[in-house]
Amino acid sequence: MDTTHLNYETLALRENPDAAIVTSLQGEILHWSHGAERVFGYSSAEAVGRTINELIVPPNRLNEEDNLRAKALLTGAAAFESILRRKNGTLVYVDTTCKVVRTDALAAPVALWTKKDVTQLRVQRDAKLVEAKFRDLLESTPDGVVLVNASGHILFANTHAEDLFGYAPHELQGRPVDQPSEVWWIERSFRVAGTFAQRAGLRHMADQALPPGAPAGCQLCCVLGACTALGKRLKIEGPWHDP
Repeated sequence: MDTTHLNYETLALRENPDAAIVTSLQGEILHWSHGAERVFGYSSAEAVGRTINELIVPPNRLNEEDNLRAKALLTGAAAFESILRRKNGTLVYVDTTCKVVRTDALAAPVALWTKKDVTQLRVQRDAKLVEAKFRDLLESTPDGVVLVNASGHILFANTHAEDLFGYAPHELQGRPVDQPSEVWWIERSFRVAGTFAQRAGLRHMADQALPPGAPAGCQLCCVLGACTALGKRLKIEGPWHDP
């Protein structure tokens, strides 16, 4: 391979799978790399000129992101983890590093950001924690139980839940529960299960608190095994229309 005229700096920036973003200190996007397009789903044309907050920060996390960014800009460099939003609405765990760049070549200082999607790594890590600490407890219940992390990805589904939704062991792990996909009816069944259970005189629980030691931001969704008929109906007949 002839590397005489190869610009490694350009190659590294173009092929880097992580997002490389340059912003003003006020957050306006000045550069949006190919990696940023892959991680967040927006093209450079869609991103440049907009702000980080407007584009990829969920509304309920604006204050948190503002505080993290302010600390990074104050110290000149920082590293932190946060939850950001892709163009299709899915949430992702992102490892962020930031450096403020000041040079004579720039009219004003800018912030250089790298953002790495660590969603699946986080799912794998938290899933192992849940398996080790709570598997026996969650398998002992006759209910279908699905444990979802803060980004909406499934960490654990007990045997009853897998049977309810027709999936093989561990097949649900890591899947987003609230996005249009082949598992759309799981999220749908949990949303309508309250109405279904009430009509049938059954108990229904959602977003239950976990015991101490569970990964931060997780939610526990639980539907009685008697709601199996609902899951099967949704899978066979298609979307349930809310009353």
